[in-house]
This record gives sequence, structure tokens and C-alpha cells, in this order.
Amino acid sequence: EAPPYVHSYLETMRRWKRSGKCFLVSLWSPNDCWREDGTFIALMQFGNYDLFMFTLDPKCENLRKGIEETKEINWKNPTLVFNLHFKHYPYVLEAFRHLNLVANFNRIYDMYFLERDQALKFDLECPPDVYLKKLDLSVAPLIDYLYKAHRHRYPDGEKFISTLIELNGGFGLFSKQTHDLVAWVMRTCLGQIGFLQTVDGHTRKGYGEYLAKVVSREIAEEGFVP
Repeated sequence: EAPPYVHSYLETMRRWKRSGKCFLVSLWSPNDCWREDGTFIALMQFGNYDLFMFTLDPKCENLRKGIEETKEINWKNPTLVFNLHFKHYPYVLEAFRHLNLVANFNRIYDMYFLERDQALKFDLECPPDVYLKKLDLSVAPLIDYLYKAHRHRYPDGEKFISTLIELNGGFGLFSKQTHDLVAWVMRTCLGQIGFLQTVDGHTRKGYGEYLAKVVSREIAEEGFVP
């Protein structure tokens, strides 16, 4: 069975398509094999190429074939493979080597999931010195600047963040005293929690935990596992 983030990713892409922004994403299954083994490859274009892929086949045969034979990808463009399942890594790496390509994979990390019932029971009482508000495009330059300050680099970063806010939404905590944005969270293209950050000088106040709970419950209310 596919992990929860695969289901939320596909639903996120369906929502993007309905929004008319599907030009950013191409999704295909080699020889329509998704009915047999769930294999698909998705190409997202945000200044560079971001590749997301998945299969239920433990040997990744169709996935490898899809990488090696696809005409959808111009391999001359900078390409990042993101959120690749660790079981698929050696097979995808082999496919890249077969094409004489240098694979660029994002860092290895763990993904944690929460039971929907638990997320639906979260107490969402906001910390007393801030207020919660949905993000709008006006905060994209600030978020991009602060991400770069913490050594996170995205080509066309402001455009990338603006697109995520527009299509996936997000929440910010604003100071009641100054109305400045002090913490925020957005949902990644996987439809899951990401881009959770607190401005320096406002850490250790529970802002990150609160925002994580807000988005977790939102995801759970949509019927997915956060």
C-alpha cells in the first residue's frame, strides 16, 4: 500500500489541475502501468525540474523504464528528485547512471504521520500574544528572504512560494502588538506540512507546535492522514 503522502500528493495535483495551474505539472505512467503496480512519475517546473515518483513494484521495473525512456524530460535542465522512497533509491540511481546523468537527490529525512482521529481532536487555542491568519501573496517576499537567510535555496524562490500559497494556502501567526508576521506554515506539493518557520527572536513560544496542529487538523478534515 502506498504511504499517506502519495495519496495526498495525487489529490493535491488534482486540485491544482482544477485550478487551471496544471501547466506547472506533468504526470504520466509508463505504458499506463499504474493500474498494475501504481507506478507514476511527476514533473514539476518551478524554475528547475522537480521529479516525484512512486511505485508499488519492489523491483521498480516500470519506474526504471519510465525514467530511461521518457520524452517528457529535458535532462539538460537542472533536475531534483525529491521525496524518493528509500526502497526505490538504488533502482532510480541505476537508471540515472544508465543515462549518464548525475542524480541530484534532496537530502534524506524521515517522514512522520499522525492518526487522523488524533489530529481531529487537537485543541487549537491560539497563543495569547499573536493571532492566526491565512497567508496571502503579500508575505511571499519576506518568507523567501528568511528562507534564503537560513541557507534554503530555491530557483525563483519568491515565485515558488507565491505559487504554493496561492494553490495550497498556509497560515501565519502575527504579533498583536506590531501585526508583523512572526511564524508561518505552508503545505508542500505533497499536501503535507512544510515550510514551518519562526522568525528569530520569537522562538520557543510554542508557535511552531500550534501551527503544525492547525495544518494537521486541516489535512485530517480533508480525509487524509497528516
